[in-house]
Amino acid sequence: MARTLALLSLLPILLAACALNPWRGEPPRVSLSDIRMVDAGVLEQHFRVKMRIQNPNPDDLDVRGIDVSIDVNGKGLLTGSGKTGTAVPGLGNVTVEIDAYSTLAGLARQLGQLSQGGTRALSYRMHGVVFVGDLGRRVAFEDAGEVEIPGLPGG
Repeated sequence: MARTLALLSLLPILLAACALNPWRGEPPRVSLSDIRMVDAGVLEQHFRVKMRIQNPNPDDLDVRGIDVSIDVNGKGLLTGSGKTGTAVPGLGNVTVEIDAYSTLAGLARQLGQLSQGGTRALSYRMHGVVFVGDLGRRVAFEDAGEVEIPGLPGG
């Protein structure tokens, strides 16, 4: 009997915890829009990554931040994270920009692969998490594609 009362007394707390996370719905879709080099040092390169966030839900989506990794031709190249503080309208989309960084080793791998020829396109895979709502719920995302690069040897 005492055990049943103890469990019942926890019920309001559990229900209140569920109510604190108001976002329920389809996960946002995140796609790569643009990458620009901001600065290049000997050991580290700084890029600005622009991403489009699409909200497939009828209610606005509060995106607090993004953590992202970008692989090019199957090898890790960029990592970055940033606060966005963006409201994505219901059934709408916004673009956000974050800073990302590459190391000398990551960039050297990519340049070495390009110099060997055999391809005129770069395949990419972007993956990470979007932090949604006041509690920063983590929602995983992934996007992949291929970009044709005119003027590359090969192909």
